[in-house]
Amino acid sequence: EALLRKTEDSITADSNALKGYELRFKNRNDDVENCRGELDGFKLDLEAKRRRIQILKELEHNMEGFSHAVKQITAESDKGTLRGIHGPVSKLISVEKKYTVAIETALGNAIQNIVVDSESDAKRAISFLKSHNSGRATFLPIESIKARELKENSFDDVFGFVGIAADLVSSADKYSEIIRYLLGGVAVTEDIDSAVTIAKKHNYRIKVVSLDGQVINPGGSLTGGSLVKQAGLLSRAADIKRLEEDCDKLSEKISRRSKEFETAKAELSKVNADITSVRAELTAANEDKIRILAEIKRINGLIQNTNSVIEELKSEKSGGEEKLKALEE
Repeated sequence: EALLRKTEDSITADSNALKGYELRFKNRNDDVENCRGELDGFKLDLEAKRRRIQILKELEHNMEGFSHAVKQITAESDKGTLRGIHGPVSKLISVEKKYTVAIETALGNAIQNIVVDSESDAKRAISFLKSHNSGRATFLPIESIKARELKENSFDDVFGFVGIAADLVSSADKYSEIIRYLLGGVAVTEDIDSAVTIAKKHNYRIKVVSLDGQVINPGGSLTGGSLVKQAGLLSRAADIKRLEEDCDKLSEKISRRSKEFETAKAELSKVNADITSVRAELTAANEDKIRILAEIKRINGLIQNTNSVIEELKSEKSGGEEKLKALEE
């Protein structure tokens, strides 16, 4: 019976331990599933971004959106047929994402203008287009283009003024005059209201562009509306760069989360092993209990049988004593 009590205490302790391990197993399993779900999400997102990058790079490679003339001149330059060609303006500048729409709007068709070293290079390119009936293009010779600057000043004291368009663009130093020629006379504002304020302040002599692409033209006319939701010639390169940065960040997240996932799986396996061990101990204890109960039942039977023998012996003793007394008498 003492062994039975000890075994039942072991069964209670193992049962409580099993409940604790099962709760821990659930928590660890939730961690594993969360890690797996996040990893799958990160991997799907990474794959989608990589596909998008590939599409955009193919568009860049094929020069989608450029005129036939620009494509022809670029192709001939790559082959070495035409010399002194630097490429269209859009490929020679870089712009922060938040300024892309404003700069694209400010440049307009000039975004496809082709930068060349000299007027001679421009004339050779024009002759090629003419002889091959390949359309028309505008060329910007580095040696002859001079910057245009706004004579007006005092923009900084106007609420919503962002900057002069040329200052919002990055390019090689050799293109600075061309950038100033194209964008040095354009002011950029946060919205159309501040654009109207600046244009009015300067008697509508300057071109003002808002960040969302609305334009106040010299003379006072307004151009605007909704924008087509597709990658422009400038935003395409910016999107590729942004997506590549996103891919790098996602790769880091995947690497970090993968380590956490492996750690969580290892902890889950350890808890599972603990559960298996405790269940084995609990099974053994229950089996011991069954054997002990059977042994108690067997011993109780022996006690009962022995007690019966004792009673019979007592009866025989009593009878013997009576006979002895009779004989003594």
